[in-house]
Formats: sequence, structure tokens, C-alpha cells
Amino acid sequence: REVPKALQDLYLRLLSERSFKRAFAACYTANYGALARAHCEAALPNEDRHRGVAAEETLFSSQISVQFLNRPGLVMPLVQTGFVRTLLTTMRELHASDVLLWKPRRPAGRDWRRQLPLLADLRFVLAIEGVPKELLGDVQLLQSWLGMLAQMHGVDTQERAVHEHVAHENEMWIGAFNFFIGLQSLYTVLLKPLLASPALATAPAAALSAPLAGHGAGVEPCSLLVLAIT
Repeated sequence: REVPKALQDLYLRLLSERSFKRAFAACYTANYGALARAHCEAALPNEDRHRGVAAEETLFSSQISVQFLNRPGLVMPLVQTGFVRTLLTTMRELHASDVLLWKPRRPAGRDWRRQLPLLADLRFVLAIEGVPKELLGDVQLLQSWLGMLAQMHGVDTQERAVHEHVAHENEMWIGAFNFFIGLQSLYTVLLKPLLASPALATAPAAALSAPLAGHGAGVEPCSLLVLAIT
């Protein structure tokens, strides 16, 4: 257990060197999916782990990514080689897998806390000027973003018990509540390009509302957003 901590300390010391930071960022993001999954597996309770690694011992849990994901000069080259897609794909794949599920002897549902580092990384990247426009201006990326939201819609819903006294409240909703607060906060940075968009400001109300209401005739939401920021 001393080895992971020693490695993290070593990385932090070396990250002060520019060329190492750039190389580390490229290597870290290239293996992002594997690192995230290892963290989620390690975050399982002791008796459910497949490996003898605690969550706090993983490199991913240290949030070392903040050392480079808040630097425009490092982030934009990563974005141009597909890192935004990697972030969205990783979150969708983890959500679709069973790695986030509690084991049968625990309450049904997901441990949303395991995805919080991914959410933080996504916010760091979206806070970089130019990245929101990159996401909103790419139909495939935007579809992936909307697909992620649709995938999470209605998950771990809570039903109110009205016929009997509940001695022990299920607190699974707390993790989901905190996660979705963080997810909602992403719109603060994601929608910045639209605030200054004359195309969206002058778009007919029918063009904005019709596709969202029934996905029938009219302009597709993705196409409208791409038009608005170009």
C-alpha cells in the first residue's frame, strides 16, 4: 500500500517539469478508461473487491488530473485528439456496466460517488475556452452527451412508502442527488457559447420546441445547436 502513495508523490514532484507534464497528460488520457474502471472496482466494499486495492490507493482517486486538465495549452491538443469523446464514452460505459452496482446483499442501485472524479474531470475540460464550442459544434459528440443524459434518466428512482412505517430509510438517493447536482452544474460552462449566439437568439420558437416535444418534423436539436454556434 505504500507503493501507490510513493508513486503519486513522485508524479507530483515530476509534474513541475513542463515536458514531463505534457507526456504524463498524454499517457494518462490515453489510458483514461482503464484508470476510471480500476477506480470504480477498487471503490467496492472490502468483501466485494476482486482485487486487494482500496479506492483511496488508486491514481484516479487522487485527482492528479487537475494538474493538467486546467491548462488550456495542454487540454486543447487532447481535445483535438478525442479526449472529450473519451470522457463521455467512459462515463456511459461505466454506467451501462455492473461495476457501479451494489452487490445483492446491499440495497439495489448504484454507488454514484464512484463517478464523481469523472464529473470533476469533465468540468475541468469544459471550463477551458473553446471546448464547449467543440462539443456543441460536433453532432456526434453532442449526440453522445445527450445519450449519456438519456441513459441516466430515471435511474435509481425512489418510491414513497405510504402503507407502512419505514424503520430504516434507504439513503441511496443521497449519492444520486449529489451526482446530479454536479452534472447540472456543467451547463454553466457548457452553454456559454450559446449566450452570444445570434443564430440561436433569432431562431423561430417553433424550430426550438417542436423537435424536443415529439421528435417529429422540424430541425433536429443537435443540428440546431451546431447551427447556432457556427
